[in-house]
Amino acid sequence: MKISQLKNIIIAMLLTADLVLAAVLGVRAFETWRLDEDAATRASEALASLGAEVTRDMLRDEPAPLYMVEIERDLTAERTLAETFVGSGALMRDGSGSYRIEGERGTARLYGAGRFEAEISASIACPDADTFLELAGLGEAEMVTGESSVTQLVRGAPVFGGELVLDIENGELRGVNGIVLLGDDYIIDGTPSKSLDAALLSLAEELHDAGTPAGEVTSAELGYEASLAAPGYMQLHPTWRIETEKAGTWYVDAFTLASTARLR
Repeated sequence: MKISQLKNIIIAMLLTADLVLAAVLGVRAFETWRLDEDAATRASEALASLGAEVTRDMLRDEPAPLYMVEIERDLTAERTLAETFVGSGALMRDGSGSYRIEGERGTARLYGAGRFEAEISASIACPDADTFLELAGLGEAEMVTGESSVTQLVRGAPVFGGELVLDIENGELRGVNGIVLLGDDYIIDGTPSKSLDAALLSLAEELHDAGTPAGEVTSAELGYEASLAAPGYMQLHPTWRIETEKAGTWYVDAFTLASTARLR
């Protein structure tokens, strides 16, 4: 057999193998899509029977799971943030985990649970929340802005109830009040958060049994609820925030599926 013929045979075999592999992958992708569609259909039907309406796109497009995270407080970073706005000053201890800085432009207070307060007497040009981020040295990957507030992101997910509220008057920053968690974060539990359909079904059943069905589910977001774990450490617990047409906003623990109408 000539070498050219042998090469052609080998090439044909390789092409055939590639086609077979592509067909197998295509079948698997289709099966995965079909299973996802079936699961979305079953979840939608189950929710509808409990008085909750949800779009299939919401069930399909849920974010990746989150894990339990702990943040170790970085007091140096907190002080740097505070002095950006109130100016340099001595760090005075006010109590367990609480500190105060009296600067030439105002007073800042730093608390162990991540709370940050600043009262600014001098003029600092700051027309909006995006400018605040630039002044504070906080990047877009760490925070998202509202009209007059900043919400922190940890590993790409929001910390619910942890907004920094900005007091802006005539384009000048006068004060800041809220939570900012500065420090190294660590995953402390490798258990993934439970899926959106599990959280929705648990909440819908609870509301149905209470005689206050959810109606349309207008939004669902996976984020964190922060709580003090130990002095200098904040624990971030994966939580679903679910907004409904008839029952308002609910927070569902992404591990236990326990629900509450407000953050603990």
